[in-house]
Amino acid sequence: METDFSYLDVDPSFTTPGGATIRASYDFFGTVRGRLGWAFENVLFYGTGGFAYAGVDHEFLVGPLKGNFSDHDVVPGWTAGGGTEWAIDPWTFLRVEALYVDLNDTTRTYVRQDQPLSRTRIRWEDEFVVVRLGLSVKFP
Repeated sequence: METDFSYLDVDPSFTTPGGATIRASYDFFGTVRGRLGWAFENVLFYGTGGFAYAGVDHEFLVGPLKGNFSDHDVVPGWTAGGGTEWAIDPWTFLRVEALYVDLNDTTRTYVRQDQPLSRTRIRWEDEFVVVRLGLSVKFP
């Protein structure tokens, strides 16, 4: 079992033809995972999976007179991936790993201030892929 925590600064956004901006920002993410693999001499090939979480901001920006909406949540989800770890010597290991992180889909309804009967529903699909290169050192 292993756990990790990473800082992120990712802000994908989309502007609609009507001028509204839809943006998701990711501040951090972490995982708690198990690993299972096969070793061949000094190389380990493994699969990994488990629990994931991330700090996510969702923003729907319509304009200052029409209403802007945002929320911040720590969102739970899951992760799966795999990698290779190479033992350079008995104390030093080099790792290459890829993870798919899915933070589940959420749907929110936004009501504009200038048109209270007008509602906008947005389905947020928070998912991303992480590729890492790592170096581990054991101390005797």
